[in-house]
Amino acid sequence: MGNLHSSQSTDATGCCILGMFLAVFYVIWRVIVVIWRAFVAVLAWIWRGVPYLFKFMYYFYAWPLLLFEYLWKRGGIYRILSIAVFVIIALVAISTFLRGSPNQTPLSPAPIEAAPLRTVTPQQSSVQSRTRTATRRRVTQTPTRTSTRPNATTQPTRPRNTQAAQVIRVVDGDTVIVRIDKRDVRLRLIGIDTPESVDPRQPVQCFGVEASNYTKRALTNKIIYLERDASQGEYDKYNRLLVYIWLDNTTLFNHRIIDDGYAFEYTYSTPYRYQSLFKRAQTNARTTAKGLWSPSTCNGNVDPQATVTHSSQSPTITPQTTATMTAGERAYPCQVGQIKGNPDSMIYHVPTGASYAQTRNSRVVCFDTESAATLAGYRKASR
Repeated sequence: MGNLHSSQSTDATGCCILGMFLAVFYVIWRVIVVIWRAFVAVLAWIWRGVPYLFKFMYYFYAWPLLLFEYLWKRGGIYRILSIAVFVIIALVAISTFLRGSPNQTPLSPAPIEAAPLRTVTPQQSSVQSRTRTATRRRVTQTPTRTSTRPNATTQPTRPRNTQAAQVIRVVDGDTVIVRIDKRDVRLRLIGIDTPESVDPRQPVQCFGVEASNYTKRALTNKIIYLERDASQGEYDKYNRLLVYIWLDNTTLFNHRIIDDGYAFEYTYSTPYRYQSLFKRAQTNARTTAKGLWSPSTCNGNVDPQATVTHSSQSPTITPQTTATMTAGERAYPCQVGQIKGNPDSMIYHVPTGASYAQTRNSRVVCFDTESAATLAGYRKASR
């Protein structure tokens, strides 16, 4: 014993470290074993409870059917009760299927800016359609019912529920084609009417080309904002979307074109939202002799067949009739003998047709033969 700690004794440090390691390992192993046994016991308890769980679920969902079967087997009046139970089960199942999840909430309606435009056919178009008359237009003093809607008598500002659109092409002064959601949509401006410049049924009216050019300068390739009016319907009989056009937050194009003398105020059948504002703009344009109200242009009469005589200080305007046109003038912009195709109506006119000479828009497509026009998708005019 006296030699245990002498310099000649064997070092026992290694034995102590090994013993400590074995003790720690043993404790860890025992903890793992206890946890594993507890886990296995829980699994066994759950496994023993699985049949009861399934049995509970079965009876929870199947008790109506079991009740139906029990009542049906008893016969007599119980069968009537069983049928009533079956009907109740069916009604509950159908209502649950139609209603969907109880946590489901209906989506709120999308704002007009994001709402896609509805595509309709002319047969589905709104009864609030508007027609374009071929007779002479004159402004009468017949009073019409004044709208009492907000902004009808004050300078309006662009409302929030407008829809942005890209102008693709201007057809004439009051008809525009825009692109919305990768679709081309034809628009008709509410509350205005400009002299005709492309209608194949009648010659170009006084100030028609000027009105068309005015709209082209203001709108071509521009981003505009569309406002609808429920009082006028959604589409007219020609499947054109009825809108007001805003250029910015304070400029309503429908109002500006009337105020500058390039359009008439036009009420189709019912008062519209800005009727009073448009009527005041027309009175102002007429009083100041702007545009088509000027004695040197149309003096308010846009009928190309009429002879308008003004005072001695004003010139006399006598539009040229088709009877006095030369062969070249009748064929313009095509060559003599060629067929004219109107790209807006997709109708072609032969040189002997009633509307051949009046179809003089610069966008007219010229064809050498009727078969060429037919192949291009045009149809022959009825007259």
